[in-house]
Amino acid sequence: MATLHILTGRTPPALHKIEVPLDRGEEPERMICGLPEFPRWIKEDLPSLETGRLKAADKPHEQLDNILYRWIAGKDVAYGRMFKDLMPGPEEIWEMKTADLRIFGWMYRPRIFIAVFGDYADFYKGRNAPASYTTARTRVKNARRLLDIDEPKFATGSFDDLVCV
Repeated sequence: MATLHILTGRTPPALHKIEVPLDRGEEPERMICGLPEFPRWIKEDLPSLETGRLKAADKPHEQLDNILYRWIAGKDVAYGRMFKDLMPGPEEIWEMKTADLRIFGWMYRPRIFIAVFGDYADFYKGRNAPASYTTARTRVKNARRLLDIDEPKFATGSFDDLVCV
């Protein structure tokens, strides 16, 4: 098994540390790493996404920048509206949320989120939604099972325990 440091330092990396510019005097308070599919999605798919049915004021790429900044800088993250555990709870699958985006993954340790993939929020809404939360949970569980990372592979606990420590 390997540590986060080892997995982000490999060539090619098994995990990519996601970084954003912070304001002067700010230090990272939380970390987010992504499996290779996640940064690929940011680079290739995200730029073509348009504002969805909620008609958010910010474009999807701006929403991603904002939520990543809030996460990494340790700003307040609202349970339910911005970050939520998916049911069933014991699976410890989480989603970061914006009006137009969903980022699925898990908490490796308190304040360390591993993103498996990002997607367009509208794909998960409505009666004939082309994507399902069941499929998203399965993708995350499979990715977590296959990742050669130190045990325990995920942290358990409440939102406050994992996010607001």
